[in-house]
Amino acid sequence: MINLLSPVNNILRNPLRVLNHLDLINRKLKIASKWSLIWNSESVNRSFQSIKIRDIVLDLKENIIDIQEAINGIQKVNNTHDGDIVHDMIECYNTGLLEFHPTDICDLSCIECHYRSKEDDTIPFSQVGRLLKGLSPRAITVTGGGEPNVYKSESKNMNDLILEINQVLPDTDVGLINNNTQIPPGDWVNHIAWQRSSIDASSQKTYLELKRADKFNKAVGNVKKLLHNTNIPFVGIGFLYRNENVHEIKDFIESWFTWFKNETEEIQRRFNIQFRSISPAIDTVEDKRKDKSVYINSKFRNILHGEVDKVINISEKDDDFKSFILNNTNFGSLVKDRDNGNIPYLHAPRRFNNCYNALTHRVLRANGDEYPDFLLCNFPNLSLGNTFKNNSDEEKVKISLMQFYYFNRECAYCNPEICRQGWVSKTVEDYYNGVFTADTIDKIPLNYFF
Repeated sequence: MINLLSPVNNILRNPLRVLNHLDLINRKLKIASKWSLIWNSESVNRSFQSIKIRDIVLDLKENIIDIQEAINGIQKVNNTHDGDIVHDMIECYNTGLLEFHPTDICDLSCIECHYRSKEDDTIPFSQVGRLLKGLSPRAITVTGGGEPNVYKSESKNMNDLILEINQVLPDTDVGLINNNTQIPPGDWVNHIAWQRSSIDASSQKTYLELKRADKFNKAVGNVKKLLHNTNIPFVGIGFLYRNENVHEIKDFIESWFTWFKNETEEIQRRFNIQFRSISPAIDTVEDKRKDKSVYINSKFRNILHGEVDKVINISEKDDDFKSFILNNTNFGSLVKDRDNGNIPYLHAPRRFNNCYNALTHRVLRANGDEYPDFLLCNFPNLSLGNTFKNNSDEEKVKISLMQFYYFNRECAYCNPEICRQGWVSKTVEDYYNGVFTADTIDKIPLNYFF
């Protein structure tokens, strides 16, 4: 029930979007092979060099050796002083998709927020250009962390932030995920490719319960203002379903459809809804996935499946409603999970050999820490590094080496049954194994965003 040819698929979750980054992946793999940095792969025989390189990278991760000792050790194991490993690793520092958290300050206090207990860090405006230019992503999602709309630093605000991104990376598409409880003034709306508001409720009561702030009507009103008063190509809303709101899925869709059907064709084309399940913190994810938590118990599943049935029943009687859920939502992802009898995750476990997400995706936190995935941000010791605090080529080399630590699935959470981004790696491996043909890819619109 997902219409892959719908325009809104450009900013909904497209399982093939990672194939936009094949050039980047192939460049990094070529460099990794040159320096024996691939040691955990079915296609690679574990040589003496790769085993020794693994030990060096793990020692670097545990701070047993410093970056210069790691560089010298990798060169010695490979028995070469010819290639410039520093140059090669700096080339590997670039990313494909950047999730940028400019601030941890927020005007809401959402329950189970991954960042609520963090410091109120904000990246200084004067550092934004340098940090982003160094990462050189093909696409950026500005999100949080905190609430991007309240960003303030050195007399600059969110409008200045978006304009700076556009100035530094003019060929990079920018998306924005925020709470949308306020709309900052300025020209920023003309410099983003898409925007999505985290609404997550169909009533003031549920919104207040989830976000601990009575701003439901303001957020909903601001979605409509962005559609009516700006030219942002795509304006969407998000519904992060969980125990507290899963019973509102049908009401949520119906209420927005009631508004939608009275809007102009131009606004209908730009509007979308994205459903996804809340991601548990990685320190509890194993128990949650094994059904030892209330989060995915049978009651939750039954409510979800009941809501799905209600929506399907309405669509069978109303062609306009059916067209709405096919062309303007990713509701079909819930149906697929229900029909397959799976646990209701948009990121259902996928088996994979190596982590290609680590090579294509980066999270830049408000304190400057970098991670390959936002769930890892719960634990500072899982950081790749921090070029904000350590402004040097050596730190970029370290971050690049730590990419391959995750690529080779050395982290305890790099488990196919746990990782929420397993589908990224599985898609790349399927491509290399010939599952996707050029004809298949040509027929499905790719996009740089999740």
